[in-house]
Amino acid sequence: MPSEEREREPSSEFPIREPWRLLTEAVHRRRLVGIFAIFVVFGLLGTPAHELGHYAVAGAFGQSAHLSYGWVIWDGDPADQALLQRGSAWEREHPERAFPEAAPLAAARDRGARQDLWISAGGPLQNALCGSVGLLWLLLLGVEGRRTWRGWLATLTALFWSREPFVLVVGALGAAGGNPPLQEDELRIALSLGWPTWSVLIPAGLVGFAVCVAVIALQPKKRRWHVLGAGPLGCLVGVVIWYAWLGPLLLPLP
Repeated sequence: MPSEEREREPSSEFPIREPWRLLTEAVHRRRLVGIFAIFVVFGLLGTPAHELGHYAVAGAFGQSAHLSYGWVIWDGDPADQALLQRGSAWEREHPERAFPEAAPLAAARDRGARQDLWISAGGPLQNALCGSVGLLWLLLLGVEGRRTWRGWLATLTALFWSREPFVLVVGALGAAGGNPPLQEDELRIALSLGWPTWSVLIPAGLVGFAVCVAVIALQPKKRRWHVLGAGPLGCLVGVVIWYAWLGPLLLPLP
């Protein structure tokens, strides 16, 4: 009798075990798709949020600025711009003579350079501030809190830091190919300050990478690999959709 029971055991469990396995796999696939969709939305919102940082600082200086899908264009103070144009024209036409408004011209140039520096820093500062708040929130939520919707919101907010390692990798690849990305904010900031070209981007990229590792480590174990697998791909898809279609449609260039 015991041997007959052992022979019947696999066939009696199979009808229960197989549907359960299929259901579990379906739940995991659904969860993976859901996480992917969340990160697509995050990728869509991340770029305009970064540009809003530039736009807000330009507005704080009273400058006329245009917010587009991938850039913020600002005009500078109208009075300063008129003075700079007169000064440049004088220096071209009368290089041997001092400009009559030399002191105001120097002040306008200094003021413009300082404002350009802060406006350029507005985007990265927005990412760093939001990301730091998100990481602190994620730490304060605790293990159970991270399993809730608040955990998701804190995770996405903390991952605003992910821009820095992404820009560092892209910049390094561009530099290796002979095309350093001098248009990136961090490189422009360093050049404006007279610092070595990579002196801002490398530390920012390393900090951003450390924050991303911490965010992954703080995830519940069952969610960790889903976030690590679907997160970067979802963000990339969201960024591509923004730059290729949705961004130009909603925030076109002037």
